[in-house]
Amino acid sequence: MNATIAQVVTAATGWSSAQFQVQLRPPLTIQSNNLYDVMGPGPRLIAKEYLNKDELPAAPTREFLSLQLLAPYNIAPQPRFFDLAEGPIVLYEFMNGEMWPEQSPTPAMLTGLAESWLTMRRLGSDGLWASRGLETLPQIVVNTGKRLQTYLEWAEGQIGVTTAFAAESRHLLQRAATAHEKLTARPILHYFCRSDPRFANLIHRPDGRVGMVDWEDAGLHDPAYAIAGFFGHANQEHLLTATDRAVFMAAYRAGLAADEDPELPARVALYERLLSVAWLALLLGAGCNRPDQRDWQVHHMPVNAKLHRFRARALSDSYAEFEQKLMTLEPIPFFPT
Repeated sequence: MNATIAQVVTAATGWSSAQFQVQLRPPLTIQSNNLYDVMGPGPRLIAKEYLNKDELPAAPTREFLSLQLLAPYNIAPQPRFFDLAEGPIVLYEFMNGEMWPEQSPTPAMLTGLAESWLTMRRLGSDGLWASRGLETLPQIVVNTGKRLQTYLEWAEGQIGVTTAFAAESRHLLQRAATAHEKLTARPILHYFCRSDPRFANLIHRPDGRVGMVDWEDAGLHDPAYAIAGFFGHANQEHLLTATDRAVFMAAYRAGLAADEDPELPARVALYERLLSVAWLALLLGAGCNRPDQRDWQVHHMPVNAKLHRFRARALSDSYAEFEQKLMTLEPIPFFPT
């Protein structure tokens, strides 16, 4: 048994080491933490051990504060213990329910998600902290430009990779910069938001609510950013349609006052433009560091197909235009096949 985890469990529950078992869940390659199932005489617990020193102490602190903030609302795990002096470990109760499957969500699921996000919005902002996404947003255009340049320099020396993307990349970077400028010029009210929108972090609760796990990046941000991030994330953008987006937006806006946040749809569109270029650049930059891209798939899709989708998104100002460009854009062989 992991001695540090055992010490935290005992400190939180009063159980002796003979009263509980700790089992490590097999970690995914993208994880910067270890998750442990803790089985004892009380409710099933999860111990989350943070491994990346660059994330300390912010990540576990944000997670535990988020769980405490949301404890009354049944949309996040119940917090049990965190003391950095005992280690970068957050202990919370296992959240019953089913993880969202990797398939198109139903209207009821999307409506439930909108209701959970509205619950967070109603918490206001007084005394709360910035999300990780809000802290990093000012650098997104700079980082996107660097990644595009890295790819273009790499592509010049490759056989079977076109350099025709160079001019278009400048156009896309300008679109991203313009979107960012328009967003920063607007007065934006920040509310409590999640910053990791993947389906894997969404839980269909037994009472019908949509719960969420993994709160280490949560905090104050523009809800429009969270909405754009959910519908444009590389893990799931191919599973979400214009109809899905309309269902979610209708449910979310129905929970707002008649005159509340009238610019929300416009900001969502600007963030979608910004994030689509950022995702395109992120994947291009990541591909340059791979020894062989031929069998590389991004969430069960060949990388060039996924890049084609993000390129179409980045060049579009609406879902209708995106769907049209998917069909008409000449594909670019970004990486060898």
